Amino acid sequence: MDERTSKVFDILKVFSMFFVFLAHFVGAVYPEIPIWLLASFALFIFGFSSAYFTSEKYFGNFSLKQYFGNKIKRLYVGLAVIFVFLGLLFFVEGRQNIFSFQSLMQYLGFGGILNWFSIENTSPFGAGMWFITLLLIFYLLFPILNRFIAGKIQTWTFMVLGIICLYVWSMFFYPGTSLFLTASAFILGFGFSRLKLKLSSGHALYLALLSVAFFGVYAFFVLIKFKQFNFFFQFFMYLCAMLFLLRVPLIIKLFNPISFLSMCLLEFYLIAPYLSFHLFNHLIVDLLFSIAIILPVSLALASISKRISKALFESG
Repeated sequence: MDERTSKVFDILKVFSMFFVFLAHFVGAVYPEIPIWLLASFALFIFGFSSAYFTSEKYFGNFSLKQYFGNKIKRLYVGLAVIFVFLGLLFFVEGRQNIFSFQSLMQYLGFGGILNWFSIENTSPFGAGMWFITLLLIFYLLFPILNRFIAGKIQTWTFMVLGIICLYVWSMFFYPGTSLFLTASAFILGFGFSRLKLKLSSGHALYLALLSVAFFGVYAFFVLIKFKQFNFFFQFFMYLCAMLFLLRVPLIIKLFNPISFLSMCLLEFYLIAPYLSFHLFNHLIVDLLFSIAIILPVSLALASISKRISKALFESG
């Protein structure tokens, strides 16, 4: 695995963590501003990097017991700590249905299924959990994909057919772009890990310019309120950006001071919707105040999760 690329995406995921929060926070105050594009791109980065680096780490033969053990240890210990914290918060707030079937579904990571099949979620849990559901589906399918998809023809066929199937699903069964774009990011991350594309610096620059061009066309269509093809412009904009970032990494040293925040991505993502405050009637002040609360809590929860995980799985 390319450690430099891994480090770059750790930093990108930290930025993405804040992008998701910023998009939802500002969007709640100014819904007319299309800032949700930040969240969409951030979730694309999360999905792409999760699939790409899982495929890089577990290429070929590996122990299924170790694979699933690592995923359970990394994900469910963190979810348990987060849900205990949120459960206490909901109890103090006097919310109902803290202990319910829907809450169990959310903890297990399959809360997204409730959304996709229009099942009412009476639980106070659930904000952002649809991404966790996609992540789990990929983790469950990965050993099968790893077993049967290896060559270039198989990989390209899987990527094309997979994205077509997702597009049909998003058009006819679950309308909207967020699910399609994020799910397609998992397919692309796995696929490009398998393809081992070797792009030159010139190709990378060309991809960066393409990404900017797609964004320009997308922004123009948003301004004139023509949305029929924005679906595709977003997809290709994100795709070009990912390929560019795989080839031309950021200046790592410049952003090293924030890289430690990658330890609390899950915690920040899942608790931010419940600790966002609009108290001062001033967007910037409210934003900074909320981050000043969410970030330390996220780091504390991540630290607790790490200690519990170490006690449970490394004590021997």
